[in-house]
Amino acid sequence: MYLRHVPNLLAILLLSTVGASAAANEPDCSSASNMTTPIIRYCAAKDLENADKELNFRYTEVRKDLDTQAKRMLRDAQRAWIKFRDLNCSWESDFYRGGTHQPVAGTFCILRMTEARTRELSEAASP
Repeated sequence: MYLRHVPNLLAILLLSTVGASAAANEPDCSSASNMTTPIIRYCAAKDLENADKELNFRYTEVRKDLDTQAKRMLRDAQRAWIKFRDLNCSWESDFYRGGTHQPVAGTFCILRMTEARTRELSEAASP
């Protein structure tokens, strides 16, 4: 599975791992003892969802204090970064092609890179 669009990935991961009863019976992501592949996929998707929200918040915060040209440059950089992140994580997860770890590796890669980008934006917001 190639990771081109994070929202699609999240939907696929959530639907394929826990089904319709997810809201009523969320897996315990804090306990390593029950970590089956579907639960790992579910928990990774939840972590990614939270990381994506934080990234969007930081991006908005950084943009507030920029002039028009700087906003445009940040937007273009962010779009390029998203393309790079998705392609890089597709490549990284391809090492596990055909295995159950492939989507997990892709999600963890996107999570790791999203958290790093959030730190970059946080540092840019407070020089």
